[in-house]
Amino acid sequence: MTFPPSLRAKLIALLISTLVVGWLIWFGWQYHEMADQRSGEWDQSLRATAQYILKSMPSDVDSVLSTSRLRLPDDAGKPPVGRPAVHIVFQVWSLPRNEILIASPTAPRTPLAAGLSRDGASDSVIDGEPWRVYSVTDAEGRVEVQVGARVLQLREDLTDGVRRSLTAAALFLVGLSLAIWWGVSWALRPMHRLSGELARRDALNLTPLPLTGVPREVRPFVASFNQLLARLQQAVDNERQFNADVAHELRTPLAALLTQVRVARTTTPQGPMQTSLENMTHGMERLSRLVQQLLDSARVSASRDSPEYRQIDLADIAAMVPHEFGTTAARRGQVIAVSAEAGAIILGSLDDVDILLRNLIDNALRYGRDGGRVEISCSVVRDTVALRVADDGPSVPEAEREDIFRRFYRGSGTKRAHGSGIGLSLVARITQSHGATITVGPGLGGTGLGISVTFPAAVEMRL
Repeated sequence: MTFPPSLRAKLIALLISTLVVGWLIWFGWQYHEMADQRSGEWDQSLRATAQYILKSMPSDVDSVLSTSRLRLPDDAGKPPVGRPAVHIVFQVWSLPRNEILIASPTAPRTPLAAGLSRDGASDSVIDGEPWRVYSVTDAEGRVEVQVGARVLQLREDLTDGVRRSLTAAALFLVGLSLAIWWGVSWALRPMHRLSGELARRDALNLTPLPLTGVPREVRPFVASFNQLLARLQQAVDNERQFNADVAHELRTPLAALLTQVRVARTTTPQGPMQTSLENMTHGMERLSRLVQQLLDSARVSASRDSPEYRQIDLADIAAMVPHEFGTTAARRGQVIAVSAEAGAIILGSLDDVDILLRNLIDNALRYGRDGGRVEISCSVVRDTVALRVADDGPSVPEAEREDIFRRFYRGSGTKRAHGSGIGLSLVARITQSHGATITVGPGLGGTGLGISVTFPAAVEMRL
C-alpha cells in the first residue's frame, strides 16, 4: 500500500538536508582552516618554548660539563589531568663541544633537528617517527635549544579538537532539526485545523471554511474551495426547492384524484373495471405517499440548515400521531396500541420528530401482516428518552437491518408491500441531527421488526 507524500515531511526533509549539506561544506572548510591554524600554533608554541628555555639559561651554561648537567623531576614530562596535551621535549646543546648540556628525561640522545646551527622550524625522523622541531641559537653561537614533539601527537591533538567540534555540531544539528520539525508543524497547524473541521462536518454542511489564521499561501486555495461550497449549496437549495414545490403542487390534485377513484370503486359493480380501479387506487396511494415523503424530505433539509430546537414532550406526540393512521390500519384489520410515559421531554424540532414517528408507524403498518398489531411505546430511562415502534409481521434478516436506513433501499422481504425506500432514510437523518441513536431488533413476540430511537433527555429532565 502506497501512501501519498506528506507536505510536512517534504518540508522537514528539504530544510534538514539543506542544513546538513551546508554544514558539511562549512565543516570541511573549517577543518582545512583548523589544520593550517593548528600547524601555525604548533610552530609558535615550539618557538616560544625554545626561546623561553634559551633565555632561562645562565650566560656560562656552555661551561657546564655534561656529567654535571641538571635533571628535571621525574614527573616534569607528564601531561596534566584532563584533556590530553602534546608532550614536548627539549634539548640544550653546547655548540663548541657538540654535546647535550640539559634535556628532557624522555628526549632522545641524538639531536632533534637534522643538524645543529639550523634555526627555525623543521621536520625530522627519529627512530622511524616523524617529529616537528624548532631550534633557537643564542647570539654568540655557543648554545642551541631544540624543542620538538611527535607529529603523531600533534595529529591526535587535531583529531581530538575535531571530535569535540563534531560532537557539539551534531548536538546542535539535532536540536535545530527538532526546532525545524516543531516550526513546520506549527506553521501547518491551520491546515490540520481545517482538515479536522471538514472531517467532523455533516455531509450536507456546506458552510464556508473560516479564513482566520490561514497562511497567505493557502488562502487562495481555501477561498476557491469556499466558492465551490457556495455553488454546491446553491445547487442543493435549488434541488430542495424544486422537490418541495413539486411535492406541494402534486399533493392537492393527487388527493382529489384519489378521492374520485375511491368513489368510482364504490359505484362500480364487481368485474374487470373494479379490479382496474382497485389497482389504480393502490398506485395512487403509493404515489401520494411518495409525494408526502418528498415534501417531508424538503422540510427536514430546511430544518437542518436552520434548526430551531425546543423542548418537546415525546409522549404527547406518541399519543396523537397514531390517530392519523386509523383508517389505514382499519383497512387491513390492524390494531395500533400506544403506551407513553409522561414527562418524556427532549430537545428537538417538533416537525422533524412528527415526521420520524409517522414514517416509523407507516413502515410498521405497510410491512406488517393483515390483522396484525403495532405497538408504540415511549419511556424514560435515566437521562434518555426511548421511542419504540414494533410490529408482529415478517421479520427483517439481521444482515439487512443496517441497510434499511439507506435511501431507496428495499429489502428482500418487501415484495408484497409497495414502498419508495425513503421513509426510513428520513428517520435516520432526523435521528442523526438530534444526536439520537437507532436500534433495530425483533418485534412483538419475537417476530416482526422493532425499531427504537433513543434521544438524550432535555436539561430540565436531568436535574
